[in-house]
Amino acid sequence: MANNARPQTRTRIGAQRRVNGDENATSKHLRQSSGIAAGGASRAAALLSGLKGGPQRPALGEVTTTAVNRKDVIKASAKENLKNGVEQGLKRTRSSSLAAATGPQRVPAGPGRTETATTTSRTSTARAQKPSVFKRMSRQETAVPVIIPTRVVEEKEIEMDIEHVEDSEPEPELVDMLEDKDEQDMVGVQETRTNDESIQQPEAVESKSPRVWPDIDTEKAMRHYKEVTDIQRTYHDEVDIFDTTMVSEYSDEIFKYMSELEDDMMPNPDYMDGQNEITWSMRQTLVDWLLQVHLRWHMLPETLWIAINIVDRFLTRRVVSLVKLQLVGVTAMFIAAKYEEILAPSVDEFVFMTENGYTKEEILKGERIVLQTLDFKISQYCSPYSWMRKISKADDYDIQTRTLGKFLAEVTLLDHRFLRCKPSLVAAVAMYSARKMLGGDWNEAFVYQSGFVAEHLETGHQWICEKLLEDNFVQQYACQKYAHKKFLKASLFAIEWAKNNFSIRGEDDMMLKK
Repeated sequence: MANNARPQTRTRIGAQRRVNGDENATSKHLRQSSGIAAGGASRAAALLSGLKGGPQRPALGEVTTTAVNRKDVIKASAKENLKNGVEQGLKRTRSSSLAAATGPQRVPAGPGRTETATTTSRTSTARAQKPSVFKRMSRQETAVPVIIPTRVVEEKEIEMDIEHVEDSEPEPELVDMLEDKDEQDMVGVQETRTNDESIQQPEAVESKSPRVWPDIDTEKAMRHYKEVTDIQRTYHDEVDIFDTTMVSEYSDEIFKYMSELEDDMMPNPDYMDGQNEITWSMRQTLVDWLLQVHLRWHMLPETLWIAINIVDRFLTRRVVSLVKLQLVGVTAMFIAAKYEEILAPSVDEFVFMTENGYTKEEILKGERIVLQTLDFKISQYCSPYSWMRKISKADDYDIQTRTLGKFLAEVTLLDHRFLRCKPSLVAAVAMYSARKMLGGDWNEAFVYQSGFVAEHLETGHQWICEKLLEDNFVQQYACQKYAHKKFLKASLFAIEWAKNNFSIRGEDDMMLKK
C-alpha cells in the first residue's frame, strides 16, 4: 500500500500542475472517441468515468512527459532555424507546437516517445509552410527584429545606388559642355583680373609716395655701404685704454646693442595726419616750451631728448586735443626726469611750470596713461649725444665742433622732418654740419666712427640750414639758449654762416653759394 500511495500522490500533483496545459488534450481525446462511435453515449460515459477513476493516469503522465520533450524539440528546431537564417523560427515553432498538441495524433500510441517527437517535428514543419496570415502579420508588426533587417536592406540598396552613380560615366556630350563652360569661366576670371590690374596700376603709381630722405635709391645705398665697409675694414682705430668714459673693452658691443634699440623707439613720421586739432607748428611750440623748462630746472641733456621722444611716440598712438597737448608735454618731462635725473623735480614743481594750468591729479593720471600706452618702454631710447661722443673721438673731442654740433642737433628737434632719422643719423648730420661750418672735412676717421659718408649726410645739412634761415627762428628759445657765451654763441655763428653760404632756391631746395 505504501508503494502504491506514493505514485498516486505524485501523479495527482503532476496532474494538478498540468491541468491548464492538458485540458485541450483531454477535450480533443473526447472528441476523437466520440468520432469513432458517434452513437455510443454509454461508451462516452464510461470513458469519463475511466478518466476520473484513474485508468488513464499513465496516459496523462505520458502527455506531461511529451510536453516536456516538446520543449527540447522546440529548442532544437530553433537552433536549426537560426542556422538557416530564419529569424522567426522560434515563433513558428511555438505555433506549430500548439497545433501539434491539438492535432489528431496528439495521444501517444504507447511507450514509443520517439515516434511522437518525430510526428511533432513533421507537423511543425508542415504548419510552418502554411502559416496563418493574420497571426503572423500581427506578430510582425509588434516584433522589433523583423523591422531591423528591412532597414539594413534598404540602406544597402541606397549605398549600391550611390556607388552606381559614382561609377557611372557621364555622357561625352555633357563632358564637352562642362569643359567648355569651365574654360569660359576661367577666361572670364583672368580677363576680370587683368582689367582690375590695369585699372589699379595707375592708382598704385599715383599713391606711391616719392622717396624722402634718409631713404635713398638702391644704387646709392649700395655704393655708400661699400664705402663704409671698405673704410671700416682698412682704418685702424687706436684704443685709448685710459679713456674710461668710452669703455673701450665693451664699446663695440654697447653701440651694436644701441643700434638695435633704435628701430623699436622710432615714432611714426606722419602721425600728425591722424590728429584732429594739433599741427606741426603746435608741436614746434611745445618743443620750444620744453626747452625752456629743461633749462630752467638745469636737467641733463638726455632728459630733454627722452621727453620729446615720449611725446612723439604717444601722439603716434593716441589722438590728443589741443587743450591736453601741454599736459602731454609736461607729463613726458616728468617721466623722463624720473629716469635720468638724480634729483627729479616734484609734481608740485611741474604744476608750477604750467602756471596751475593742470592739477597734480591730472599729471599723475597722465603719467599712468602715457606709460601704459608706451608699454613702459622709456629707457631703451638712446639720445644722439651718445653717438656724438663716439664721433667726437675722430677730432680728439674738439670743444667748438662738439658745442656747435649740440646746437644743430637741438635744431632738428624743431623740424618734424627729422622724425624719420634715427638718433645715430641725427648725431652724424649735426657733426657733419658743424665740421663743414668750421671749415673741416669729413675724413675717414669720421666715416669710421659714424658709419655714414658725406654724400648721405648732405640732405640733412641742407634741412638744418633751411631751418636756421627761417624768419622767426631767432625768437626760438633754442637760438636764445645757445646765443649765450656759455655755449660759445654757437647759434649766432651758425645763423650768420647759413646766411653767407646758402641761398633758398625753392621751397625745399637749397644750394651752396659759389
